[in-house]
Amino acid sequence: MTNFLQRTLTGIVFVAVIVGAALLGPLPFILLFFVVTLATVLEFYRIISVDDIAPQRRTGAFICMVLFLFISYVSQDTYKLGFAADLSIVFKTPVLILALIYFMFFAELFRKRPRPFVNIGITVLGLFYIAIPFSMFCMMGLSTDAGAYSPQLALGFLVMLWVNDSGAYLAGSRFGKNKLFPKVSPGKTWEGTITGILAVVGAAWLWSRFFTRLSPAEWIGLSLVIAVTATLGDLVASMLKRSLSLKDSGTVFPGHGGFLDRFDGLLGAAPFAYLFLYLLNKL
Repeated sequence: MTNFLQRTLTGIVFVAVIVGAALLGPLPFILLFFVVTLATVLEFYRIISVDDIAPQRRTGAFICMVLFLFISYVSQDTYKLGFAADLSIVFKTPVLILALIYFMFFAELFRKRPRPFVNIGITVLGLFYIAIPFSMFCMMGLSTDAGAYSPQLALGFLVMLWVNDSGAYLAGSRFGKNKLFPKVSPGKTWEGTITGILAVVGAAWLWSRFFTRLSPAEWIGLSLVIAVTATLGDLVASMLKRSLSLKDSGTVFPGHGGFLDRFDGLLGAAPFAYLFLYLLNKL
């Protein structure tokens, strides 16, 4: 099987699972990304554990789960998921999150590792780099339209993300000559990047013809935010892997690599897309 065919088949299954979860309802959607968040942060801790760096994997993963639930679930009205509002008492205040983060300092005392504050810093980095962007993406997915669950924003975000990635990959591999950031990602080109931006603007306009949660201009504005920040997010992940002498972060997705390889654009784009929608008063 060629690499292109492998990538294509993996991509089809990948898209089908995510779109299916979003269409099934808020609970399958949030459960899927709960699992994805946990798997991604554990992958991050695994690949970065080199040269005496030993992040607190279990503690970090647990705090990531709590942080994900707090941001993407409790910060929303609990009726959207059909649960009793009393459940939110468990995660009612961010003070709990802060206490858990400070617990890392105490836990490191008993680990007796040679680089304790590096370990703490890397563990906390996993929260900001992975858990928060995934949580903000899920907040977009859980936002309601006229009081009812609507995956319009989340699916629109994903469609634009995938169109940008596919357009840049196809055009860059075929026509790319001028490197975008050769020291970090030799495969990325200006030709591919510009094609990805043009493709995602076209996709946003087409999406706006069928989904009216945002105006055409707002969808196009969102697409530009996604195209730029997703590309930068991809470069950040490449910078991480290059610093660790890795080609891929894992082998979970044949032809695509690991969770970080597959979701690097989302991690870069989700916070800025959320901010854009928040400033438009659409969340």
